[in-house]
Amino acid sequence: MPGTRCFARLAGVLLLGLGLTSPLSAQLAADQAPEACVCPDEVTLVEPAWIRLPPPNLSVTAAYMTLGNRGDDELTVVAAESPMAGTAELHEHRQDAAGVMRMRQVASLSLPAGGSLAMEPGGLHLMLIDLQQPLAEGEIVPVTLHLADGRSLEVAAEVRRAPPGRDHEAHHHHGHRHH
Repeated sequence: MPGTRCFARLAGVLLLGLGLTSPLSAQLAADQAPEACVCPDEVTLVEPAWIRLPPPNLSVTAAYMTLGNRGDDELTVVAAESPMAGTAELHEHRQDAAGVMRMRQVASLSLPAGGSLAMEPGGLHLMLIDLQQPLAEGEIVPVTLHLADGRSLEVAAEVRRAPPGRDHEAHHHHGHRHH
């Protein structure tokens, strides 16, 4: 409805002006194509942010991305949040002494100077817990990462069944054989 869309745009602009929302959230509310990353100057989004589409009735999922740091100082991610989740946590998968992969929450993630931080399946990632509503494939979800120095960055994460570039692989090997 045109009236509803107009109201959403106006609400997004007003909330942004009052400092009650982020630039990315305002873009989403206004039905604009969001920037991939609203980041500090030295931070880049090397690999697109994405969120794994959870199975129906599951209220937890994971978010992934690769960040780059063009700066001279290490940056530390100390927290995350998203309006779509009641809680967002920093996590890692690590092999224990018995050889079993275990997931655990970590206090921070390091983005080295001149380096990158890969958040990917089977490694470092963000857990989005207590999803506020079901996610839909293709939906864009804002995710904010908070740095130890007080700055933050906000990424637009697409909800997907598989990592970007692997859709064919995930679809093709789903329960049937090739001859």
